[in-house]
Amino acid sequence: VGEASSDVQVMLLRVLETGELYPVGASKPVATNIRLIAATDADLEAQIAEGRFRSPLLHRLAGYELRLAPLRERREDIAPLFLHFARQELDALGEAHHLTARDPHALPWMPSDLAAQLLLHPWPGNIRQLRNVARQLVIGSRGQSCLELDARLAQELRLDLAPPARPSASAVPPKREVAARRKSTDVGEQELLVALRAHDWDVKKAAHHLEIARSSIYDLIERSPSIRLAGDLSVEELTHAFHACQGNLDEMARRLEVSKRALNRRVKELGLYSKES
Repeated sequence: VGEASSDVQVMLLRVLETGELYPVGASKPVATNIRLIAATDADLEAQIAEGRFRSPLLHRLAGYELRLAPLRERREDIAPLFLHFARQELDALGEAHHLTARDPHALPWMPSDLAAQLLLHPWPGNIRQLRNVARQLVIGSRGQSCLELDARLAQELRLDLAPPARPSASAVPPKREVAARRKSTDVGEQELLVALRAHDWDVKKAAHHLEIARSSIYDLIERSPSIRLAGDLSVEELTHAFHACQGNLDEMARRLEVSKRALNRRVKELGLYSKES
């Protein structure tokens, strides 16, 4: 429900308030007798503060609330869920025998190091990510006696278990950008928006926070209807913000809610002098 448009919110609120709805093409309302269950991973209170969600609708929906904790907070569910998803794929492949009793001296179908990785992984994509990993593991290991990780999946599941070595004063390794740990498809619009705001619309820092590639975050921004691009800003809006913020680029990025780097380009194109130019 957190992704519902303003029009849908109005219609839903009207049905909840009056208990009636108009079928398509009808001239008379029809009484309803329903119990509604709504779900979202968005921060609706924050959306209300931003004017993107109607508070009366939230109050109507929140008759009784249930919070479903993320998978990383209920690791006891990882094993049974993985087994459920793996069994579905094994049945489809005709290899369900991997889950039945077998020679106790044979290698286990689920290697212990892989099981540890699955249990310790933070699962930022929650159950959807676990289901996809189970599918890829089973399909990628079909015809084999045990599950094996391919290079790409191993990269996704890697863990920094060992503490980093302390560099010596004479040999400090050069800094490099941290590799992406998540798929961009795992990042929702609300999570993207929160990360951008937390890092003052510095795209590079937001991408690092979200653990996705910087190139991916630009694609997410372009596909998000609630996020504007610096190129969408009018000259009047840019000039007004420039003077209101006294040329402070950080303050302008927060005020206009656009990429700081792209905003700097627009400012220079207009011949305005920012404090970071």
